[in-house]
Amino acid sequence: IEPSVGSVGGGTPVVLRVSQFRVTDDARCYFGDAWTNATVVDDSTLSCTVPSSPVRKVHVSVSYNGGRDKSDNGPLFSYRESLSIDKVEPLLLSEVGGTTMKLFGRGFQQGDTASCDVDGVTVPAIIQSDRMVTCMSP
Repeated sequence: IEPSVGSVGGGTPVVLRVSQFRVTDDARCYFGDAWTNATVVDDSTLSCTVPSSPVRKVHVSVSYNGGRDKSDNGPLFSYRESLSIDKVEPLLLSEVGGTTMKLFGRGFQQGDTASCDVDGVTVPAIIQSDRMVTCMSP
């Protein structure tokens, strides 16, 4: 599944690698017990839009016949809190650069790769917690 992470609000478009699907199949994607209609892109690819869910990990399975039969042991999809930035410190930056910026918000997850975009310049960020990210101004 690509991507394997999305928002709790749903709406993330995903692609799944499958085998032997036909355009005429009544294809569905299941995220845990919730399902959504799937589009058969070709015999080895399905696309679907993720339904909403609380924060959790669910197994993804597929059906070619409207849910009468489903695949087993599918990949995991992780629902995460939507990313938001509520506050940035400091409010003003030196033109010289090198100022540590703190971004406070929600939806950060340690282990993720993050970056800050400062006036069109992208710099690496460090996720300090699920509520704070830091980066150095360029």
